[in-house]
Amino acid sequence: MSGSLALASDAVSCVAIIIGALTITYYHQYWGVPVLTLLIAMDISWESWKVVLEAINILLFKILTSISMTD
Repeated sequence: MSGSLALASDAVSCVAIIIGALTITYYHQYWGVPVLTLLIAMDISWESWKVVLEAINILLFKILTSISMTD
C-alpha cells in the first residue's frame, strides 16, 4: 500500500469516528458507532491480510530459491 493511500485510509477512519460521535451527540442514535467500528475493523483486516500474503510470498520465494533441484 502506498503511503498516501494509507494516510487516506486513516483519514477516512477518523472522519467515521467523528461522524459517529456527532450522531450520538445530536440524534441519540447509538447503533451507528458499532457499525462504523465494524467497517473500520474490516478495512484494517483487509489491509493486514494483503501485507501477510505479501510476506508469505517473499518468504516462500526465499525458501524455494535455496532448495537445490539436483539432489
